[in-house]
Amino acid sequence: MTKPDAALEQLSGVVKTLTFFSEESGYFVAKVTVDGNTERTVTGTAPSINVGEVLTAKGTWQSSKWGPQFKVKELTLSHPKMLADIEAYLAHSVNGIGKGYAKKLVAAFQENVFTVIEQTPEKLKNVPGIGKSRITAIVEAYETTQAIREIMFFLHRNGIAGTRAHRVHEKLGKNAIKKISHNPYILCNIWGIGFIIADGVAQKQGIAPDSTFRISAGIQHVLKQAEGYGSCGLPIVNVRDDTSALLLVDIALIEKVLQEEIAAKRIICDTVGDATCVFLPAIYEAEKAIAQILLRHDQAPLAPLKHDIPQIILEAQVDLGIELETMQEQAVHTALTSNITVITGGPGCGKTTITKVILEAFKEAGLVIMVLSAPTGKAAKRASQATGYQAKTIHRTLEVERDRSFKFNENNPLEADVWIIDEMSIVDVPLMHAACLALARGTRIILIGDVDQLPSVGPGRVLADIIDSGVLPTVRLTAIFRQGASSRIKVNAHAVNRGEAPEKGWVEGTDFCYTAILPKDSSDDAKRVCREKIEAEILRLAQDMWKLGFDPIKDVQILAPMRKGILGVDSLNTKLQKILNPNPSAFLEWSEKKWGVGDKVMQMRNNYDKNVFNGDIGYIATVDTIARVLTIEFDDGIVEYKLIELDELSLAYAFTIHKSQGSEFPVVIAPWDMSHYMMLKRNLLYTMMTRAKSLCILVANPQAVNIAVKTAQIDARYSRLKDWLQRGLA
Repeated sequence: MTKPDAALEQLSGVVKTLTFFSEESGYFVAKVTVDGNTERTVTGTAPSINVGEVLTAKGTWQSSKWGPQFKVKELTLSHPKMLADIEAYLAHSVNGIGKGYAKKLVAAFQENVFTVIEQTPEKLKNVPGIGKSRITAIVEAYETTQAIREIMFFLHRNGIAGTRAHRVHEKLGKNAIKKISHNPYILCNIWGIGFIIADGVAQKQGIAPDSTFRISAGIQHVLKQAEGYGSCGLPIVNVRDDTSALLLVDIALIEKVLQEEIAAKRIICDTVGDATCVFLPAIYEAEKAIAQILLRHDQAPLAPLKHDIPQIILEAQVDLGIELETMQEQAVHTALTSNITVITGGPGCGKTTITKVILEAFKEAGLVIMVLSAPTGKAAKRASQATGYQAKTIHRTLEVERDRSFKFNENNPLEADVWIIDEMSIVDVPLMHAACLALARGTRIILIGDVDQLPSVGPGRVLADIIDSGVLPTVRLTAIFRQGASSRIKVNAHAVNRGEAPEKGWVEGTDFCYTAILPKDSSDDAKRVCREKIEAEILRLAQDMWKLGFDPIKDVQILAPMRKGILGVDSLNTKLQKILNPNPSAFLEWSEKKWGVGDKVMQMRNNYDKNVFNGDIGYIATVDTIARVLTIEFDDGIVEYKLIELDELSLAYAFTIHKSQGSEFPVVIAPWDMSHYMMLKRNLLYTMMTRAKSLCILVANPQAVNIAVKTAQIDARYSRLKDWLQRGLA
């Protein structure tokens, strides 16, 4: 039986070894030396604990099969006092010092080493081998370590995992605690924390549930969530109601704060169609700037070509051995004679062919600086392979900096005669804004994409708004050419886009298979059995793809409409990992998942320090179980991740169709079931099918497929770009 708090015992000693420490939960098991030589086992939770530190704790003794253990109730940790412990602490806890310099520092300053580093760091120059740059590095590393530890304990006291401390420090600096204490809602901007956790911290600090401060933060959160779902803004009525539901605060009070926010220009009020909407200023101004720049660029004098345009197009076709049909030739002609050209069309309609001819035609015309970009690494790689020209992601084209700014911008435009951006359907407003700011006068810009695919994951409907405005030169390709007509993927994708169900079955040697699995009746049990059969078939197909010459991990991609449920991404990933990579040579465990050598993973956020971006796919190359780090091989190189950074990753044997945008895979296998009801939309099915290059397999309940092909409506996205383009905003 545990003793009451009044009877807590006290224990103090030096942490000699850490038997176990979970960076995720903070739970630890440590061997602590008490009274100079007696060793005790201590368990508890702490955001951080290091060998050599002095541990002072209150708690109770408990029995266990490993002997008596001291279970901590209250804990403080402080700098070690003994020289050997100080040396161990510096070597293990302060990045960049290491065993060698730790030994030198302790030899020089004994137990005063911490005071020297904190108060008189200039004395460090007297230590052999430590110069000016090394002094700066040691002081910065020590200060960072101390600041992060303070943040860890602050977060821990407020119910937030200490693993977020590095990101909090990175975002808010050494005065993070002071800033959070003043305004806990600044935590909303930290990856992995968000409004709900920040709101919990605020309430612990006594901020009233109906305070203006909290309501303002709630409104901002609702609008940021809307951006996450693809809208640049929301109807003001929706914002009011959603904020009230989130905060459990009276609607009249929400309305009052909304009007105050509008008056202070912290949010912007404008119309979308007949709806009065509100927007966060950054996204509102970004859309406005896109319209201004595109209209100005379109109306600017066109840099003339020195050659006859019909002759240029003819010579390009001859050189490439390509014969264009009428609409394709019109697309190339428009690109040669316009500052801005938009080209859209479905699979098999010749977008890649046109891109090759456009590049060749401009080459024939004597233009030499041609830039080819795409939103994702996979799309850029595919564009390179298809055209023979080097393509980069838009981020890398603009040369993104660590502070998330771009080297090429309105003050330093991108030097290019021609700039082609492929896969425009998935370019969102912030990325298009960055591209427009870097657009140089005289550059011909060509935007290519399939407007019938899913829109961007991020806010806006850039390609659709540009096309729907009818303002900029646009060519829509509709004919399927010989190569596309022989592909059952492309034929069936176009059928789906017309609202027709794809063909069932599979003919050997063709590239599309639709396996129909029906429940025997309408009972819940029959539906469950149907889902289990679909799952079993998906797993079997993934495992057996090697029989058709495909690598089950690198060539095969499972795409699902949703994350949750038996046929959702999370469940499928767990089962696929056990089948496809059951015994990795080394692995780490984090967030109830195993991360092993050979696992396929996806980056879930833009990380500018690592130069990896949301949607990048890689493979775990090495796992260091001692240092608790792993390396991942992406297309652009090897990247290292610490254990606490694994929340940026997801297993990627399966991922959502939304996450597949801009990518293409040799084999796509997809479940489709009534449990995906909320996501059964035509453009989702169409996008999934067009991600497959060599083979697409749909394992589905036909009822769910029929609902999808009949459901053409697209989720409402509120944006201003189309209206501004049509009004001729300049």
